[in-house]
Amino acid sequence: MIFAQATKTIPLLPPGALGTAATATAIIDTLGYDYLTVEVVQGASVATNSSARWASLFLSEGDTTTAASSVNIPAFVGTTNTSATSGFVIQPNNNTTNGIVQKLFVSLPGRRRYVFLNAQPHLTNNAVYAKAELSRAEQSPITDANRNIAGSVIG
Repeated sequence: MIFAQATKTIPLLPPGALGTAATATAIIDTLGYDYLTVEVVQGASVATNSSARWASLFLSEGDTTTAASSVNIPAFVGTTNTSATSGFVIQPNNNTTNGIVQKLFVSLPGRRRYVFLNAQPHLTNNAVYAKAELSRAEQSPITDANRNIAGSVIG
């Protein structure tokens, strides 16, 4: 099996717009997997300045499905402070044609079972989409149902 076929896809934020100043939280159950990739997509920007970026973007983890009882994962807490010494710098979205993708690569051994994506788009740039890919499973998903996808084409 090709490695890319042995992943489980989890839609987190459906394509669309979040309301002004709205915060979205999505849950990822990581049970049985050793690696997580989160892709957060922000649509084409309406401005080309440094303020056109996520207002808030971070991952937290917990033992239950309740985001309120989760704790932030320090390496995955985004900031707009370009001289930050912890977390990561949220990149500005100056692309007025294609938008941008922010990817978070998370090693899961030693982490709590549930990981939460917390995102708040910029006020004037709220077209978003996010998905997670779980990989390095104890038992590789070999069917579309196990991969959490509607269908696949392999050739």
